[in-house]
Amino acid sequence: MEYILAPGREAPRLPPVLILPALSIGNVGQLATDLLISEPSMIKAGYLDDPYVLPCVGNDPIGLEPAGNLTVALEVFEDAKNGLTIIQQRSPVVKGGMVEYAKHVAEWAETSGVKEVLILAGINSGKRERKEMMDGPRIYYVTNDTETSVFEQLGWKILEHSEALNDADRFIQGPAEEVDGFLTDENYYAGQPFSLLYSCCKARGLKVTCVLTFCAEGDNIPDAYFVLDSIQRYLHQKNGSIFDRTSVSVPLSWATVYGPPPDDTMW
Repeated sequence: MEYILAPGREAPRLPPVLILPALSIGNVGQLATDLLISEPSMIKAGYLDDPYVLPCVGNDPIGLEPAGNLTVALEVFEDAKNGLTIIQQRSPVVKGGMVEYAKHVAEWAETSGVKEVLILAGINSGKRERKEMMDGPRIYYVTNDTETSVFEQLGWKILEHSEALNDADRFIQGPAEEVDGFLTDENYYAGQPFSLLYSCCKARGLKVTCVLTFCAEGDNIPDAYFVLDSIQRYLHQKNGSIFDRTSVSVPLSWATVYGPPPDDTMW
C-alpha cells in the first residue's frame, strides 16, 4: 500500500485515532464516513493506492457544489483539532483480496503513528437474535480495549457473536483464498471485512474497536446519521473531541443516491 501526500502536505505522520469504514450491508460505514469528512475541520491529507482495491475516479462528492476536484478509491483525511485520521473507501476490494488489503491497512496504520482504530460497519439485520430484535436501533461493539466503561456509559452492547471473530485470526494466518471458500451461516461474522480488519489491526498491536449496527439494504441514510452521532459521542466522552453538530452538511453525492430525478420532458 502506497501513501501519496496531498499537494502542500509535508509530514507523513498523522493523528493517532484512525476511523475507517468496512464494506458492509447498506454501505453504512462509508455513508457515516462521508458525514464525518464533511466537517469543516477536515482537510485532505493524502491518497492510498492498494493493488487489492479496484481503482475509480470521479468528481469531489463532498462539497456543496461540484468543485472539479478529483476523488479516487482510497483517500485520507485529517482533523488535527480532534486528533483524527479518516480513510474513506469508495470502491470494493477485488475478489479474494480482503485479507491482504486488511493486512496492508494495518501495516500502514502502524507505520503512520496510529494508536487506535475505529472500524464502522453495518451488520445484516437478518442475523439478529430474537432479543436483539427487541432492542431497536443500537450500537454493538467488538474491542480489544481493556477499558470498556465508556461503551457501557454510552449504552453500547458487546456483539453477542464476538467469539466468532476468533476464526478471523485463523483466516489472516492462512491462504487468502480460504476466506471465500469457508464462508457459511455459521461463520458469517468471522468472514466479514470488519472482522478481518479487526484481526489484522489487533495483530499489529493496535487498539481497535468495531462500531456496528444492524441494518438492511434500502435507505440507509438514517443509519449513517445514527452511527455518526454515536461515534462523535464516543470521541467526545473518551478524548474530549468537539464537534459542531449543526455544521454537518449533506454530501453533494447524496443528492442522486437513488439516481437522477426523472426528465421533466417525459411528462
